[in-house]
Amino acid sequence: MKKFLACLLALPLALAACGAQTAQLEPTRPPELTTEATAESGETTSAEDTAQLGITGQVRPCSTEVETATGLYTLHEFFNEAANKDVYCVVKTNIDTAVQEKVASIALDGGYYGMAVWNDAVDLYLQENTTEGERPSLRYTIDTTIGDVEEQKLDGAFAPTWYDDAAIYQENRANLWVESLTRLDRTTGELTLQNLPGQIYTVCGAVDGRWLLVRINSSAPVPDPTSEEDAFNATWQNSTAEIVLYDPANGEMEKLYESSTTDEGYDYCGQRDGSLYFLHYMAKEDGTDGSYPATVDKLENGTMTPVFTLPFNSSNVSPMQQQDELRWITQLNEKGKTSIQIFDLADGQTYTRAVEWDKVEGWNAGYPEKLLANDKILVSNGVYVNVYGIDRKAYAVMDCAAYLAGSTDYTPVTMHTGE
Repeated sequence: MKKFLACLLALPLALAACGAQTAQLEPTRPPELTTEATAESGETTSAEDTAQLGITGQVRPCSTEVETATGLYTLHEFFNEAANKDVYCVVKTNIDTAVQEKVASIALDGGYYGMAVWNDAVDLYLQENTTEGERPSLRYTIDTTIGDVEEQKLDGAFAPTWYDDAAIYQENRANLWVESLTRLDRTTGELTLQNLPGQIYTVCGAVDGRWLLVRINSSAPVPDPTSEEDAFNATWQNSTAEIVLYDPANGEMEKLYESSTTDEGYDYCGQRDGSLYFLHYMAKEDGTDGSYPATVDKLENGTMTPVFTLPFNSSNVSPMQQQDELRWITQLNEKGKTSIQIFDLADGQTYTRAVEWDKVEGWNAGYPEKLLANDKILVSNGVYVNVYGIDRKAYAVMDCAAYLAGSTDYTPVTMHTGE
């Protein structure tokens, strides 16, 4: 049981360690939504007359690969040795023609924070290493139709993880908990704070204008696991993990499901036809460290119902979205990773696809990378060499039906080499 606990805590603690290295932006704070009980033990009350803004439209995760109605946008990173700078290149793939083209390129000594895309508008967030030792965030607003790039310097770090139609959001984590979200208005650039209920363990995304959260409900505040390990274990084992929907505009929260904090866990996959789907993780039966994904479960009316049993005791599981709806759950086999199991929620069927490996170079072909519009799929297709002489993964496009039937009649994508 304790080993399963350690596995659950690994991601939040790692995120907390990363976030502590940079000074955070100071947003405008709205009136407090939480009571003392909310802040300490995860209990909540609704709030009235708050100044918090709600979610606008569809919420998506920030990513280096985003599909819109106009194409697939990816962020390529190169290192220019002559200039001693990183080069961040935004590339658009035209799915119909299977051709990539560069739409913007930015060179600086720094690192990547996040990317959001709305049709042909891109927001790219980078951090810059300065001679003064500061690491400010830079926001690049890119109009890809004309190649226009505007730079905005932000005071402090802003590493966004989510965005909707009107704003970009950064999770503000302290140790185990996501305490709030910093909201950056994409039109005005104004920063505001969205308070969250207490003891929020994970932000999973959003459903119908409400944040989908996992919070820990305990009879007393959960102690720090690093400085009070015994007290933490005792409190945690007597707590529950709740999957909730939270409306930031009015502070109201709805509990969807409750589970143990020690014997199982649920990882959000996505939604389809109004239902939410989760990977159900179980503690290993032999008592060894960690957990394994056992089933794909559908959450309805407070009940988790298994709809697919994963064939392998392997963590190589990937939910795949198609135009903001969950479509596939994939899992590589355990022996050599030479095939992949695909559970298609569209028809409820299971398919097996071969993955071709180049044993010398270590690159593969036929691995599903992204489901696209018009029922097409982007797959891996070996390797290409960029302008700096570095091997990079190449892609191809084909119809989903042909892919599931075992076809290898790919249409190779003409890759951008960095020139």
